[in-house]
Amino acid sequence: MLLDRAKGWIERQRLQRRQRNAERAALQLRKLIDRKVSLSDDMIEAVVERDRPKVLEILGRTDPTFLQERALTFSQEGEDLILMRLFAQRSKGFFVDVGAYHPFRFSNTFLLYNAGWRGINVDATPGSMQAFEQIRPDDTNIECFVGDSSSERVFTRYNEPALNTASQAVIESRTLPSSYWSVSTTTVHPRTLSSILDEHKPSDTAIDLLNLDVEGSEQEVLESNDWSRYRPEVIVIEQLSTDLRESMRHPTTTFLNERGYELIAKAFNSVLFRLEERL
Repeated sequence: MLLDRAKGWIERQRLQRRQRNAERAALQLRKLIDRKVSLSDDMIEAVVERDRPKVLEILGRTDPTFLQERALTFSQEGEDLILMRLFAQRSKGFFVDVGAYHPFRFSNTFLLYNAGWRGINVDATPGSMQAFEQIRPDDTNIECFVGDSSSERVFTRYNEPALNTASQAVIESRTLPSSYWSVSTTTVHPRTLSSILDEHKPSDTAIDLLNLDVEGSEQEVLESNDWSRYRPEVIVIEQLSTDLRESMRHPTTTFLNERGYELIAKAFNSVLFRLEERL
């Protein structure tokens, strides 16, 4: 009896997920129709399957202005649209994405990649770079934890990989829904950000963007950089559950202010800084 109830609950969850996916697909198709985009069978299939790279490819062929007019965003909170606005006159650029997680899901750099930018993607999750090598082969893709190289860290993995973290403080402070849980831990050997840049950044290339989303280890990543040599023009950094006043007093804000950066924009959980000498 208990097994039957469990099977029934699982089936209901599947049906609910299908319904939510159908509603999202219908909304996206409605937006495309309103934009008078020609909807081929391929486009409809891509939207229904939530295959954003395929949608992007089709849009690029059928309606080149669609992307330019901010029809698609891959970030969680539209950070990539802010970056496209900041770098509006720049067709090429170089980014460093630490805690890159996925080639396009929740990505602040995929929109730039599609526009012609290239860069370095780094994530500590084992196996994470396989998808990057397939979808973003023109980037440099590195699987490692970035931080203080003097000691090993315990990296906790979740059934939702976006939650993976090496921060014990984040783990202890989290209140997650029952649908999320930790699945394993592994020991990682950190590398400093400066050592990665020494090895992989082209010597004649400036860093236009540094994106940091490492689930509580942002300060450690910042401190592992050599700021006398590597000074990105724009930095996007995660500051969870902070309003604007709290962001102004946040330790990572203080750290960057002291190194010549000014807070210029904020999304719900992210803050954007620009090097003052570039303003």
